[in-house]
Amino acid sequence: MLGELVLVRGARSYPVGGRRTAEVLAAVLVDPARPRSVEDLVTAVWGEQAPASAATMVHGAVRRLRTMADPGRGTEPGRFLPLCGGRYAVAPDVVLDAAEFERLLAEARPIAGSSPARAAQLLREALALWRGPAYDGIGQPFAQDEATRLEELRVQGAELLAEAELACGDPGRAVSILEPVVAADPARERAAGSLMVALRRIDRAGDALRVFERVRVVLADALGVEPSPALREIGSAIRRGDDTPRPEPPRRPQALPTPVSSFVGRDDDLARLGALLGEHRLVTVTGPGGSGKTRLAVEVGRRGRTASVFVDLARASSGAGFDDTVADAVGIRVSGARLAAAVAAGLTDEAVLLVLDNAEHVLDRCAGFVREVLDAHPLLRVLATSRERMAIPGERLHLLDPLPVPSPEIPSGRGGRYAAVRLFADRAAAVRPGFALTAENEPTIADICRRLDGLPLAIELAAARASSMSPHALSAALHDRFRLLAPSARHPAPSRHGSLAATIAWSRDLLDDREAQLFRRLGVFPAGFDAEAVRAVTSDPGDDPTHVMGELVETSLIQLEESSDERWRYRMLESTREFARTQLTDDELAALRRRHAHHYLALARHAAPHLHRRGAGRRLDGLHTERDNFRAALEWAAGPSGHAEVLVGLAGDLWHYWDVRGSRGEGLRWLTAGLAVLAPERPERMALLSASSLLHLGRGEFDDTEAAAAEQHLLAVRSGDRRWEGDAQALRATVDWARGRFDRAQQRYEDAVAASLAGGDVWRASMAEAQLARLHRDRAEPDAARALALRAAAHAAEVTEDLALGLAHDVLASVEHRWGAPAEAGRLVDTALTHYRLVGYREGEASALALQGRIAVTRGDAERARAYLEEALRIHRRIDHRTGMASTLEALAALSPGHEHELAAD
Repeated sequence: MLGELVLVRGARSYPVGGRRTAEVLAAVLVDPARPRSVEDLVTAVWGEQAPASAATMVHGAVRRLRTMADPGRGTEPGRFLPLCGGRYAVAPDVVLDAAEFERLLAEARPIAGSSPARAAQLLREALALWRGPAYDGIGQPFAQDEATRLEELRVQGAELLAEAELACGDPGRAVSILEPVVAADPARERAAGSLMVALRRIDRAGDALRVFERVRVVLADALGVEPSPALREIGSAIRRGDDTPRPEPPRRPQALPTPVSSFVGRDDDLARLGALLGEHRLVTVTGPGGSGKTRLAVEVGRRGRTASVFVDLARASSGAGFDDTVADAVGIRVSGARLAAAVAAGLTDEAVLLVLDNAEHVLDRCAGFVREVLDAHPLLRVLATSRERMAIPGERLHLLDPLPVPSPEIPSGRGGRYAAVRLFADRAAAVRPGFALTAENEPTIADICRRLDGLPLAIELAAARASSMSPHALSAALHDRFRLLAPSARHPAPSRHGSLAATIAWSRDLLDDREAQLFRRLGVFPAGFDAEAVRAVTSDPGDDPTHVMGELVETSLIQLEESSDERWRYRMLESTREFARTQLTDDELAALRRRHAHHYLALARHAAPHLHRRGAGRRLDGLHTERDNFRAALEWAAGPSGHAEVLVGLAGDLWHYWDVRGSRGEGLRWLTAGLAVLAPERPERMALLSASSLLHLGRGEFDDTEAAAAEQHLLAVRSGDRRWEGDAQALRATVDWARGRFDRAQQRYEDAVAASLAGGDVWRASMAEAQLARLHRDRAEPDAARALALRAAAHAAEVTEDLALGLAHDVLASVEHRWGAPAEAGRLVDTALTHYRLVGYREGEASALALQGRIAVTRGDAERARAYLEEALRIHRRIDHRTGMASTLEALAALSPGHEHELAAD
């Protein structure tokens, strides 16, 4: 590889025949630790213009190479290029001269100062492996990139060998090594300095000074810099006639900041960044302000195996200030417009990780510099932190999300597993000795972390208040988070990261006027939103916000996320949203809230007709996604500036969602508010009374159910609306059934079915028939129960709505379980469960699971019965369905030895 590509067997070398064969071999050798597929090799050798026969040519090249490497074994795959998981690899016993060269160089580096003779021996062996330019004759970009890297290492090896020869007292040999190096690149100051010393020691001081003058001219013309102080001191010493020049110590690059606190969490991010930097030369960490990008980048540098140089661009300006900041951090002096070349020259000694922190406000200048410095320094890698990407070729992004926080459903005692909670506890203990995470304070701390979006900066600022406030007091004060998390007069902020507001303002200040306007208007949304909502609520007529939204995503002020229906949605962190809202005037906020409420009323109104048809589950999911926006719209509509028609419209359109998804208490609050603004004779009351009655029924509040349904029934009869009449009768019948008044319940159910069908409401007719079938089941009338359940299923199939289909099959399954075949009952309840899950009806799901448990007992499978019942119990507890919990606990108790027959007979 270090010269023309050849295979060596014993004492003989064999050139690799054919250009394509050599290129295929080179594509495998450039990264021998990474096996290559045929597709990889085709892409490397031919690129996008690969002919149809490229894969065949790769196989042919591999056969020729195997034969050449081991003629006795022909094309057998076990030697030289074996297959590893369908990919070609280099056999472990094959010696690569490039790998051997790097091993010898690495062994010599650390002993060059202490054991120059041994280092010189190793370096001679290493350099002797070179027969010409690396990968000579292979013109593919992948080979040229690797050749450039290896050539830089070869020159470094020559510099080290010359220094070792000087230390061993052989300046003549040092001169012979260094003269071609400096002639090829006079800007290599390390080589030039060693050559000047060697020339002086063989009495060629004039030649040494001419070397210095040539270096000075080249640096001035090419880079716009003066020679380094070290090289100038060597020149001065030679002019003084010193035998041993004494260069001043060079300026050292800026090291990584020393952390003053522990590093909490982010193990996955560290691993991901390590992998990215192993494969790519430019990685940019993006994310919202306060997410911990700087701290993560510093930790990556600290844990890496190469030297790191840290550049803080927070105070840099776009022009000379940027150049001065970078030059100071690298430890060089620079003038003119040749910063990248000067930095590359100043960092040539070894592989380096250049950390560019806070690049967002000098992004254009930074992107141009990075492009140039990566071209100039083949061993350099760049890790940047920025609130937006640089958008240059080769850049790889790592989006840093806030720390994970426990959801409200996480049981107490498990919050400490989350990095956000651990970070709060760690920082609070630092300011309040003895502070610890306990069972009492953990739920409050978890809530604080959730409300602060898991942002490390916000959590650390809040934890700092633990010196004088309890977690409970902190949580109560978060309504005014920007004052709470601001620096005090006694402890002023050292930087823009000193307060939460300043951190967000830093990003806001990067926006132009149009972007800043949209940013503050987005503060009206209480949660996630989609592009349609942005256009309807925040955009002026005729404006298309698409491009501006893209810019806000780029600057990490809003985040992009994919919803369950594969549409893209946006969200703002809570702190960012509150900051944006503080930028709005009262009049702006009032107008935006009005537009917001009317948009979500239109959304609910569009969904409502589809909730009793096929695909209702998807519509319910869509309403659930927007639940926080609906709450905000209802709050506005019920407030002093709100509109009664918005309140009534939203309550009337969302009742089915509240019922199916178990938000009955919330629904009743808004239905009550809606009824309060409607006069007693208004026909719009019927929809709200129906919904109110149904939600009370779901909560077991039978008196309230009866009162609302009776009023609805009276209004329906007066207006001649058979649909609402049938609905009211079914609700009243269910109360009768629950109270054991079966005869009255049967009559009302039958009247409800007739009225619903007369009013064209097949869905409600199906629901009433299923409930009437359940009544006949409870009266031990299997034939009537089965017939009505089948009618309910037929009507449900007519409207193809999953809740009605689930209820009909659920009731029919219970009838077959009691009087029919267990196998048929099992099939029917499985069908019911599928329909319930399609609409997210957790109460029905738990009911079906409990029935599956009873069927399993009938079949003699107690283990499966227990599993079904325990899952049903978990759901009942999650939705706080107390009647369901009680009946399921009784069923589980009946599973104890000697009681299985009680459950089977239920």
